[in-house]
Amino acid sequence: MKCVLLLATLITCMELHAQQVGINTTQPQSTLDITGQPTVTNTPDGIIPPRLTRAQLIAKTAYGLNQQGTVVYVTDLSGTLNTATKDVVHTGLYVFNGTKWNPLQKKMMGFSATKNNSYSVTAFVDHQLQFTAEEFDPYNWFNTTNNRFQPNIAGYYYINANASVYSISSALRILMIRKNGVRFKQGSSSYTSPVAISVSVLVYLNGTTDYLDLAIYSTTDYTATATPAETYFQAYYIGD
Repeated sequence: MKCVLLLATLITCMELHAQQVGINTTQPQSTLDITGQPTVTNTPDGIIPPRLTRAQLIAKTAYGLNQQGTVVYVTDLSGTLNTATKDVVHTGLYVFNGTKWNPLQKKMMGFSATKNNSYSVTAFVDHQLQFTAEEFDPYNWFNTTNNRFQPNIAGYYYINANASVYSISSALRILMIRKNGVRFKQGSSSYTSPVAISVSVLVYLNGTTDYLDLAIYSTTDYTATATPAETYFQAYYIGD
C-alpha cells in the first residue's frame, strides 16, 4: 500500500511539473533546476556527465543530428581518432555538434622553440635553422631532431617566426617558412647593421604528412649569434 501511495505521489509531482524538473527544490525555475548544498562542506556539489575513455567514444556509432548538444567527459587518450573524434586531443568535457565532438574548453595547442647559439650561413644556399630549446610543446608537435613542426591534427595554424641577422656587409637575407621542404612565405632584409627578420602566416596542414621548418638564405657568407629573445619559431592551432 505504501508503495502504491508513493508511486501515485511521484506521478502527481511529475504531472504538476511536467515541463520543469527540480532536484533539491520544489520550485524549479527552468527545464532542469538543480539546487546544491553549498553550506554542507562534506558534500560535493556539481553535475557529472557520462565518463568514457576516448576509445569507448570512438567505438560508439549512435550519435547523429538528434544527439546535438550531448556532453561527455573523456578520461584518457586511448584509441585511434576518426572523423567524429579528430578534435578529442586532451581529456575533458566535449559537446557533440551533430557531426563531431568539440572541446568545451580548448587547451593551448601549439609550440614555441628558441635558438641560443651561433650559426653560419653559406651564400646562395638555404640554411635550416636548428633550435636549441622548447619553451612549450604539450603535444610534441615540434621535432627537435629534424627541427620540423608536424602536428597530427588537420586544420589552420598561425605561424610566427623571428631570426637575428648580423653582418657588416650589405647583402640580401631571407627568413623563410618552408612547407614540406619548399619555400612557402618569407621576409627579407638588406641592411648592413644587425637586424632581425620576422615572418608570420596562416597555413593549412593536413595533420599527417604536412610539416613546416625555418630556413635562412643570404647572398653572402655570414655568421650570427642567436638569442632566445630574437630567434624563435612558434605555431598555434586556430581550427579547422
